[in-house]
Amino acid sequence: MENMGRKAAILAAAVAAVGALGAGYYYRNDIIYKICDIVHPEWNEGEARLTDDLDRRCSLLNNGDGTETVLYDNDTAVTFRRDDGGNLIWLYGTASMIAPLAANYFAFHGFSYPGGHMELAQMTYRIDGTLTPLPEAIPIRSGRHHRTTVINSGGGRGGNSDNDNYERNKSRRIKDISKQSGFGRAGIRSSSGAS
Repeated sequence: MENMGRKAAILAAAVAAVGALGAGYYYRNDIIYKICDIVHPEWNEGEARLTDDLDRRCSLLNNGDGTETVLYDNDTAVTFRRDDGGNLIWLYGTASMIAPLAANYFAFHGFSYPGGHMELAQMTYRIDGTLTPLPEAIPIRSGRHHRTTVINSGGGRGGNSDNDNYERNKSRRIKDISKQSGFGRAGIRSSSGAS
């Protein structure tokens, strides 16, 4: 009976180790991105990590030609471009990924999200209004003290170094993604051209 405490401690340590491995695997791309940010920031140029409305993590990649690709951690991808009105025009990949990402995509670029909807006939995500820049900070009152909470660190206006690296540089990982990404690697059938 006196060994029960020792066995319970070993079992608890094993469960904790498995849990840590699972969490490490789930957040592996975020962890690698942060490590590269510290060790060799050039490896992250043209990339940003985002979360969509369904809490799925993804990398936003600058293609260098006015188009952007979202690569989810499960290797599903969608490529689109933003027009002058702020609408997101699908080019190839899994089009259903655009709508859940829109709010955080626009926030990353420094705009408030007015809402939107997908027009399937044109394969375009239309915003329901105009894009306006996010405020730099909103004062929040708590008790008798006022403090300022930064909502946006300068996203699309050049105040955020992560965004500067994204805007100025093409992602090195974009060559690994083809028009065949998404749709179970059969995305080429729905794309506008051959790869």
